Amino acid sequence: MIPHRVRNLPTKSLNRLRLLLLTFILVTPLPGRGAEKANSVPVSEVTLSKIAYVSLDALAVELHGSTIYHPQKKKVELRVSGHTLVFTLFSSVVVLDDVAYRFPVKVVLHQDSFHVPRDPMLGLMRRILPDLVFGPSRPAPSKPALTHEPAPQAEIDAARWILDTVIIDPGHGGKDPGATGPGGTKEKDIVLQVGTRLKTLLETKLRVKAILTREDDRFIPLGARARIARQNSGKIFVSLHCNASRKRSSRGVEVYFLSEAKTEEAAEVAKRENAALQLEENGGVAEASDPVVDIQLGLLSTQWLKESQDVAASVRSEITQTLRQMDDRGVRQANFYVMRGTMGAMPSILIEMGFISNSNEEKLLKSRGFQKNMAESIYRGIKRYKKAYERQLEKSK
Repeated sequence: MIPHRVRNLPTKSLNRLRLLLLTFILVTPLPGRGAEKANSVPVSEVTLSKIAYVSLDALAVELHGSTIYHPQKKKVELRVSGHTLVFTLFSSVVVLDDVAYRFPVKVVLHQDSFHVPRDPMLGLMRRILPDLVFGPSRPAPSKPALTHEPAPQAEIDAARWILDTVIIDPGHGGKDPGATGPGGTKEKDIVLQVGTRLKTLLETKLRVKAILTREDDRFIPLGARARIARQNSGKIFVSLHCNASRKRSSRGVEVYFLSEAKTEEAAEVAKRENAALQLEENGGVAEASDPVVDIQLGLLSTQWLKESQDVAASVRSEITQTLRQMDDRGVRQANFYVMRGTMGAMPSILIEMGFISNSNEEKLLKSRGFQKNMAESIYRGIKRYKKAYERQLEKSK
């Protein structure tokens, strides 16, 4: 029975408590039945940053299971005894049969194999095989021992994870004009012009593949935009929008990443952008209101949360340094439906480039000079993030 005090905790507090309990379960040894009765699996381990790790490939062999790699998504599936576990490189979130858990440390790549922390992995595996015990590894093949061998480090194939594809999502389009300014300027037209410029910059200057979710004035459902990103193995998803408010004095630039809204303003922005669901054939109601889907996507969002924040901060910095006439409204977080479908696959951000409802900013937004500067600022923000991200890959080799 759940104590009365716990039952009456706010939802966010209950969620934190659940996460803590799951983490505790993974790192706390379960009562054993004795090594002599247990399913003892010989497993070799490697110490990385003073933590014992085991190879998923080796574990699959010992447990008569299999591993399936998805390089573009940086994921691997471990299938054992009718169960499926999904691991993501550099993420501490593990999904066991559609239920998400969190390790205390992240999954790493070592010698071309995903490695997971030994003790938390044992705790998780015992949910499938209660009697499982990791025993000493079998004698290694004859190989001369090396003295003064440096401690092994996590190794990463930089070429495999290099940031080479950016998905640009010009919001709205077709029957969905987005917000309309007092002078009649439509959001869908502004974002497409900026998105087209950004695509050219990324391809010609950064030498990456840039894909637009729409290249003309057509309506693309929000879920389809995320599918385009996943199907093209995007490494970053950038959604472009113009803000609007009942207060005609509201102004400035905001950059969002996906999470629960922290302010009423952020929630209102997300509500307005998510309204495009009502223009879809089924109104988007069933998919948007499914609480199970909401929970699953919320858990998956943690896999790229840090990277999404980093991209957002980098882009925001470049925009505010270049477009000094725009107020800096900072990096914010909100629950945008268009980004939810990319979670677990890539970092995602949404840029509100200015308030089209403000007559002064409407004039700026439709000017060629402003559009050029905005596209160049976003390009430089992505370039800065790409450089920092790939530098970390090189350091980890």
